[in-house]
Amino acid sequence: MGSYDERGYILKQKYIRYEYATITEMLDKTSVGRDGQLLFLEEKKDGRQITFDRWRQDLLETAGRFQQHSAKHIGVVCDLTYECILCMYGVIMAGKVLVALEADLPGETLKRYAEKADIDLLLYHDGMIEGDSVCCETMRIQDFLAMPAEALKEWPRWEKSREACIFFTSGTEGEPNGVLLTQRNLAFINSYSGYHRLSRSPRILAYLPLYHVFSFAALTVCIHDGCQIHLSRSIKYLAQDLQKVRPDLLTTVPMVNEVLCSKIRKGIDDSGMGKKIYGLVRLSNGLRRIGIDLRTPLFRKLRESFGGIPQLIITSGSAASVSSMEFFDDFGIVLLQVYGMTETTVAVSSNTLERNRKGSVGQPLWFNQVRIRDGEIQIRGENIMKGYYKAPRATENAFDDGWLRTGDLGYFDKDGYLHITGRKKNLIILDSGENVSPEELEKQLQQSSRISEVVVSERNKRIHAQIIAQPQPDMDEDGVKKAIQAEIDKLNCQNPVYKRIVSWELRKEPFEKTSSLKIRR
Repeated sequence: MGSYDERGYILKQKYIRYEYATITEMLDKTSVGRDGQLLFLEEKKDGRQITFDRWRQDLLETAGRFQQHSAKHIGVVCDLTYECILCMYGVIMAGKVLVALEADLPGETLKRYAEKADIDLLLYHDGMIEGDSVCCETMRIQDFLAMPAEALKEWPRWEKSREACIFFTSGTEGEPNGVLLTQRNLAFINSYSGYHRLSRSPRILAYLPLYHVFSFAALTVCIHDGCQIHLSRSIKYLAQDLQKVRPDLLTTVPMVNEVLCSKIRKGIDDSGMGKKIYGLVRLSNGLRRIGIDLRTPLFRKLRESFGGIPQLIITSGSAASVSSMEFFDDFGIVLLQVYGMTETTVAVSSNTLERNRKGSVGQPLWFNQVRIRDGEIQIRGENIMKGYYKAPRATENAFDDGWLRTGDLGYFDKDGYLHITGRKKNLIILDSGENVSPEELEKQLQQSSRISEVVVSERNKRIHAQIIAQPQPDMDEDGVKKAIQAEIDKLNCQNPVYKRIVSWELRKEPFEKTSSLKIRR
C-alpha cells in the first residue's frame, strides 16, 4: 500500500514484514479488533455493506457448513460477490481444498477441470454452468449458504503443509495445469504488506476475476490491511466503477493499463486542450529535472476528470510497457510492476515507490531466492507450490534440484533489479544459430504510440510481426502502414542484423487472449 495525506495523495511508502504460519492464522488475526469497520461494499447490490465483525461471523459459519459436508475438493465458480468470496475463504478455513474456476467455461472444459481436480462439490451462481456439464454434486451458492449449519466456535489451526487450494494456470502455451498450494504457501500473501497513513480506510476497487491467484492475493492483502473493498460488477464496468469509487490504489494487468492510457489520451484529445495539457507536461518534466515536482497540483483535476484513476497502480501478469509507465508518470500516476506466477503463490519481486526501476520487475522479496540458470529465472522458497495436481511428470519437469523453473528468461542488473526478457519456449532459433526473444522485440515495438498490440514469431526462418495499430483518426490505412513501417525501420537500425524484423502484417482482428488478458501464442 502507499502512504497518503488526508486528500489521498501519495507521500511515501513503508513496508512491514509479517510472517504467519498459515493463511487461516492470518485471517484470524486480521479480523480481530475491527468490529464495526466497513470491509466490503457490493456495487451490483446497490452498495450492500459488510463490516469486519459480520465477515468474521459469516466466515466461521460458512467454514462450519463446509466441515459438515463430506466433500473434500470443492469447486467455486468465481464471481465478484460477497457470497462467492465467503465460500472461497470458507473452504480453506474448513481445511478442505478450494478449486477456483472461471465463470462461463464451456461445458466440456468445466467437466475436464472438475475431473482433473477431483471436485466432489461444485458451487455456482445462476447462469454460470450448463445443466449436466459435470459429474459431481452441484449446488447454487445461495442454496448452500442457506443450509442450516453450526458455526465453528473458534478459528481452526491447520498444519502448514495442509493442502488448501488449486488454481489453474492461464494456459498461454497449452493445456492449463492445476497448481496445488498449501496453507503455508498462502500465508506468504501478506508477508510483505504496506503501511498507509490515511485518516480513513483506503478505498480499493476489486474488479479482476478471482479465479487467478494474483486477484485472490490482492483481495487477501486488502482484507489484511483493513481496506474498504468495493466489489465491482465486473471488469466490463471498470470505467463506471472507477468514476464512482475513486479508489486510492488499483491492481491491474498490462492490458488494463493500455486501456487506461487510451482513456486519458482520448479525454485530452476530446477536451480541445491538448496543446495546453502537453505543454504543462513538458514544463512539469523540466521542473522535475531540477528537483521540483508539481504533478499532484498540476494534474489533480485532470486525473479526477478522467474517471478516478488513482495515483498508485500495481500491475502484474506480463511485462508492462515502459511507454505506458512513462505516460502515467507524466501525470503523477505511479505504476509499480511486480513479478510472480501461479506456481509462486505471491509476488517473487516487486518495485516500490522508493525503488522503482522502469522496465524491471523490481528486487526479490525477502522470502524468495532467485537465480539465473542458463538464462532462465529460477526460484526457491516456502511460497513455491506443492506441485501440479495429479501431474507428477509435469511437477518433476518444473523443478531443477528444488528450484522452480519459471520458463521466463531474464537477468539481474548491477543494482539487483530483475528484468524479464521473454519466454524460453518462445525463443526463435535462426539458421545462423542466433537466439531471438520475440518478447524483447515486442516490448521495443510497443514503445511506439502507433502500435497497440504486437506478436513476433518465426516465419520461413525469418522474424515476422503481426501488429494491431492504435486508432489514428487523421490517417487512412496506407498512412498507418507507412507510419508503422517507419517505426520498424527505426527499430531495425538500432538492433543487430539478426534481430531485424524482415516482414510484418497489419492485423485487424484482435488476438485471442486468455482469461487473464494475456495474448495466447
